[in-house]
Amino acid sequence: METMIKFITESPDEVMGKFIGYFASLEHQESEFKASGMNSHLHLIGFVETDPNSEEDKKEIYHCV
Repeated sequence: METMIKFITESPDEVMGKFIGYFASLEHQESEFKASGMNSHLHLIGFVETDPNSEEDKKEIYHCV
């Protein structure tokens, strides 16, 4: 899962924007619905670089909220 976090936050492709900081945690929950019994998933809060004067950035900010 660390590879996924690194790809999202550090990729030169800036998949979700240019990250300036983030908090991430991997959670494992027991699940009666999965054959393996475990449900692993990622929680990621990211802070991306934006320009408050850019109309394009404003559209992206409000689109994601």
